[in-house]
Parts: sequence; C-alpha cells; structure tokens
Amino acid sequence: MSAKANSSEAKPAFIFFNCDDEKNERSMNIFWDNNRVVYRDLKSSRKILWEKIQDELAAGRIRIDEAEIGAAKIAVIEGDPTAASKYIKNGAIVKVHCF
Repeated sequence: MSAKANSSEAKPAFIFFNCDDEKNERSMNIFWDNNRVVYRDLKSSRKILWEKIQDELAAGRIRIDEAEIGAAKIAVIEGDPTAASKYIKNGAIVKVHCF
C-alpha cells in the first residue's frame, strides 16, 4: 500500500469528557472548553491525556479511588485509554476515529 492510501485510513484518537457519574452521553459536552482536545493514539499524546486527567483530579472535577490510580494510568499510557473510564467518576474517555 502506498503512503497516500495509508493516510486516508481512520486512526484512533481519544477525547476526555467531564460528565455525570453514570457517564450518560448527554452529559458529555464537546462545547465545554475542558472537553475540546482530541488526543491522538501516540505515546506523547497519551502522556498529555494522563496529565489532563491528573489536572482534572487535582481540580476536583473528577474522582479516582487512590487504589485505582495506577490501573487508570496504565490503561491510558500503555493500554486502551477508554478502559480507564471505569476508574474515573464524573469523567470518561471516548474513542473517536480521525482521518
């Protein structure tokens, strides 16, 4: 496949959303300033996503049980970032596809 053909394929990316505790999609507002960043599926972007989660945690907008912080970090940095959503209260990570 040529480089041009590969560039037209959808690539995964992630968006962090502040939301209600039930993670209802209706509470995930892309127009809120905190929810406008799309994180590409790159090592550097995943680190920035984890920093975002830490900032939201420090600001008190989300909660993660102390015992689950390590598992959440591993999911974001090394695994499937959406899996970290199960540890986050009032926040979720959603996978989207970008071209």
